[in-house]
Amino acid sequence: MSRNSRVLKVLNINNFLELYGQEKNMVTVDEVRKAQRAEGPATIMAIGTSTPPNCVDQSTYPDYYFRITNSEHKTELKEKFKRMCKTDL
Repeated sequence: MSRNSRVLKVLNINNFLELYGQEKNMVTVDEVRKAQRAEGPATIMAIGTSTPPNCVDQSTYPDYYFRITNSEHKTELKEKFKRMCKTDL
C-alpha cells in the first residue's frame, strides 16, 4: 500500500488503528493529526482548489450585475456602485 493511499484511508481513528496496529489507548492525538495531514505540495494544492470556478472579479461586477438585471439604463446608480466596488479593492 503506497503512502498516498494510506493517507487517504486514514480518515478516522479505527482506520488509523488498523493501519498501524496499535491499541486504542496507545494512540495520541498528535499521531492521528499527523496521519490525517498532507505533506508537501498536496497541502498547497488543497488550498488552491478552494476557489470556485464561477468567481466574478470585483472590478467588473457592477457591469455584470446591471447587465443581468436589465438595469443598464440606471446610469447614476451604476456609477455609484462602481465607485463602491473600486474603493473596496
